[in-house]
This record gives sequence, C-alpha cells and structure tokens, in this order.
Amino acid sequence: MKNLLKRMLTGHKGESIAESLVSILIVALASIIFAGMVTASKSVIDKSSNRMKEYYKAVSTINEKPTESVGDVTKGSVDVNIGGLTTKQGITAYSYTVGGVDIISYVPVEPTETPTGG
Repeated sequence: MKNLLKRMLTGHKGESIAESLVSILIVALASIIFAGMVTASKSVIDKSSNRMKEYYKAVSTINEKPTESVGDVTKGSVDVNIGGLTTKQGITAYSYTVGGVDIISYVPVEPTETPTGG
C-alpha cells in the first residue's frame, strides 16, 4: 500500500492525486468566493432599492401639496433665459432631505407665457 501510494504521487501517467486534490481545492475556493460575491451583491441591491424607495417617496411628497412639514419652503425669483431673452420668473422651492441628500423642487409661482424673440 505504501509503495502504491508513493507510485501514484510520483507517477507521470495522467493526473496525480496531488494534482487532483489541488484542482478540487481551487474549485472549492472559487465557489466560496463566488457565493460571497453573490451575497454581497444582493446586499448592495437591497440597500439601493430601499434608498430609491425613500427617494421616490420624498419626490412624491414634494410634488403633492407641500407644506412646511415637508421641508424647507423658499419663495423668490430667478432669471430665466430662453432663446436669448431673459425674464424674471417667480418660483417657490421646496426641499426635502433623504439620507443626507437634498431633493429640491422648483415650482413657478404664476405660469407665464413663453417669451418670443431671440
């Protein structure tokens, strides 16, 4: 038995037992690494999905009828340049913070006609 094992380990016909064991070890390690990557990927996808749901909820809340409880409300005006013609446009800006990111929605105070010319 001892001589047979020694002959199999040092033999040059086909694959040796050592080569087979090393290849099985490599396949096992690759499988473990692949399973870990799939698990990590699922975790990232779940976090991203939850973050997107929060974002869409915040945007929906802002686009409904925003109130002071939604976030900061600022009124003012902004210069709008269309086709070389600049006009002042009154706006109301609503902001909402989700996960440390500010979402800002600008709403015109009064709809105005599109400037002509240019």
